[in-house]
Amino acid sequence: MKTSTIKCLMLCAALLLAAFPAHAQFRLGVKAGLAINHLKFDRNIIKNDNRAGFTAGITAELGLPLGLGLDAAVMYTHRNNVLSGSTDTYKRDYIEIPVHLKYKLSIVGLNNVLAPMAFIGPNFAFLAHESRQERWDNRSVVTSFDLGFGVELLRHLQLSACYSMGLNRALKQVGLKGNEQEIDGRDRTWTIAAAYLF
Repeated sequence: MKTSTIKCLMLCAALLLAAFPAHAQFRLGVKAGLAINHLKFDRNIIKNDNRAGFTAGITAELGLPLGLGLDAAVMYTHRNNVLSGSTDTYKRDYIEIPVHLKYKLSIVGLNNVLAPMAFIGPNFAFLAHESRQERWDNRSVVTSFDLGFGVELLRHLQLSACYSMGLNRALKQVGLKGNEQEIDGRDRTWTIAAAYLF
């Protein structure tokens, strides 16, 4: 990854954390999980199976009144795909910055033990590394829309499931010959994660 891109990502992470005011509702933590990725192509010529990858990084949460909150993270995410007609695993690594609006349901008498939650928001993924594929060109920045749910246990441990739908193409076919038409692929990802907030 280019030095300028790394500097930009570090600046984004610093601004992200600085944007949250320091008060009792602000929490930092660590997060990791399983990312199950599928590439959805705009034509049915190429198919691929769901493949498991992983994600890990730091997360921050800002609690607001009425059960609302904001959370954001800086995550390293590894995605795998095997395209039809090939036995090779196509690997891509991203630095992801999801920014979510979150709602936690307050249950009288159980607030300190269990709190169901739901969240929604954009996810910005910056390509860090890719396995070499002569027929495919990756987009350097991929934007997705996240929708998820989960539960917070004992006010510190959060378990969640999130579906990410790619809003722009993650890759496109290159080196076309003759009457071949360009094919675009978009990410569809399920992420099962656990976070511990301090």
